[in-house]
Amino acid sequence: MEKVKLSLQKLRDRFIADGADPIETDIFLAQAQERLEIWKYFEKYALQVWGTGRRRYGAQTICHQIRWHVEIECNNEEFIINNNWIAYYARMFMYCYPEAVGFFEIRTFKEKNNGNDTRIDREVQYRGANSIPPNLQPGDEAWASTNHKVGEQELLFPTGNR
Repeated sequence: MEKVKLSLQKLRDRFIADGADPIETDIFLAQAQERLEIWKYFEKYALQVWGTGRRRYGAQTICHQIRWHVEIECNNEEFIINNNWIAYYARMFMYCYPEAVGFFEIRTFKEKNNGNDTRIDREVQYRGANSIPPNLQPGDEAWASTNHKVGEQELLFPTGNR
């Protein structure tokens, strides 16, 4: 299966075109850059499943496999994958591998509800510990309107209409 390389800006544009909240998308992309190992494992396990001939699978199952590998096999008890991001990883996989469109069941992104963050749709509603760093909270306009350095790469997201 051939991979399409997408820039952070193109990924952001695709998420938002699919109805994602721009601020939440910026937070996800920043975290994905800080924790590239999650994407690499997600991509690896999704491609393994695809290689078996399956054409439908659960993104949450792949994240549980990542958790098992890192927490049990690598003995890293502090590893966290925020369930809020599973739908983003599933979409990102299908954006990067157009042949796999439909591999993961996805729903439309939900809109914010009267200022209460309902989060995005996902396979499981997660209300537990949140791995978003305290300085990157949803709704923080300062985050969305500035440049951020993540690793060695500068992220520049236009604020546009919210």
